[in-house]
Order: sequence, then C-alpha cells, then structure tokens
Amino acid sequence: MNSSGFKFVGDATVEAEAGLTVTPYVTPKLHVILYGVTGPELSIKASAPLTATLDLPTSEPCWALKGVLELEAALRAGKFGLGLPEASFTVEPFEWPLMSGC
Repeated sequence: MNSSGFKFVGDATVEAEAGLTVTPYVTPKLHVILYGVTGPELSIKASAPLTATLDLPTSEPCWALKGVLELEAALRAGKFGLGLPEASFTVEPFEWPLMSGC
C-alpha cells in the first residue's frame, strides 16, 4: 500500500515584535512683525517621547522615556502675500535619556 503524508523535520520558532511610541510636546513661539509685513520667529519644542517594545518569545517588555529639545529660528513673511522669501534654520534636536526599564 502506498501512503503519502507530510513530515516535518527541524525546529519551529515563532518571533514577533510590537512597539508603541507616545510623544507629548509643547512648542512656544515668539513671532515679531516688523511694519506689519515680516519678522523673525523663534520656537522651542520640548517633548518627552515614551517608547515601549515587546519582542516575543524571549524578551520581556521594555520601555524608555527621553527628553528632547528642538530649536527653530525663521524669518516669516506677513499675511499680505507679497511674495517675500521665507528662511528657517533648525538646530539638531538635543536628546537625553530620562528613565528606562525592562
């Protein structure tokens, strides 16, 4: 009698990754209008990203909270649509770890 079937040889592993990031932030801006047309603008964005990760099956949940500061300086045109050029300069964000755990 001839039989056919499926035979599994070897090890089977299951791997999965999951992640979540939540980023609360505040961005105060200082904007000065010269002659009602254009002016400089300065903004500082402060945020605190919280990242959580889970790698299955070998790892337990891990999380990290860091602080981030971003600075932007710009020259903004006014509301009149005069075709004035705008320019901006962004400083590389400064990051530092606050807390973490696994």
